[in-house]
Amino acid sequence: MWESRTLNDGSSIPGIAFGTAYTCKEELGPRIENALKAGFRHFDTAQGKAYDNERELGEILSQSGIPRSELFISTKWSNPTSSTPLQACRASLKLLGVDYVDLFLIHQPRNCAGDIPGTWKLMEEIKQMGLARSIGVSNFKVDDLETLLESCTVPPAVNQIYFSPNNYASSKPLLDLAQQHDVQIEGYWTLRPLADDNPQPVVRVAHDIAQKLKCQSEQVLLAWAGAKNVLAVTRTARAERMQSYLGASEVKLDPDDITDLDAAGAKASPDSELP
Repeated sequence: MWESRTLNDGSSIPGIAFGTAYTCKEELGPRIENALKAGFRHFDTAQGKAYDNERELGEILSQSGIPRSELFISTKWSNPTSSTPLQACRASLKLLGVDYVDLFLIHQPRNCAGDIPGTWKLMEEIKQMGLARSIGVSNFKVDDLETLLESCTVPPAVNQIYFSPNNYASSKPLLDLAQQHDVQIEGYWTLRPLADDNPQPVVRVAHDIAQKLKCQSEQVLLAWAGAKNVLAVTRTARAERMQSYLGASEVKLDPDDITDLDAAGAKASPDSELP
């Protein structure tokens, strides 16, 4: 099982997350139920159009019988034109049916409308009120994160970004900055190279490593992310893959495996870098 990590505010976060983006409400129930059975306890959602499932997620988790204290719920402020961070957080709590979320993120830097320091102060108030145990950001680039870190009282606990071997080289400065300030990177779409319509060099390398280690290619990429100190946000409709994702914590890559995946990702076509 993936080990929990300690965030810079002292909170504990499970080492792998199950995401709910692009999941229709009819499919959400079976997916979350299977994810819970598999052993997932960290669930990631948001208010944006790609999600719109906070109410359904909250109901499923409430009916699961698993104590709230054993669950880690993360959501995001996605609609700056219709709400402030505090209004959005309260709306999410109501939909999720909980008193607090474990992690509340600014979904995009553009939500800040050019005022990252001022917006972050509002996020700090949410944490002070106890509505979110931890606060963070998503899709922040180096300049965005530097602006925040230069002005904040409470540093972001997390920056959730697109992260795979295909964009590792371009993400390295951001990872270094996050490490310097003890900001945990969460990575979504880590398995994207395996689903690309035009197979990328990473696919062959991951396959070869998987054959050597007698595991699955997706496990290789998740283990690679873990080796980079990145917490993976996964998503699947298949129960067997949920088990595979959790089992990836047992896959041990050697330094050459990691170097080979880095090098293969550096050869990826530019289009495959962008979400």
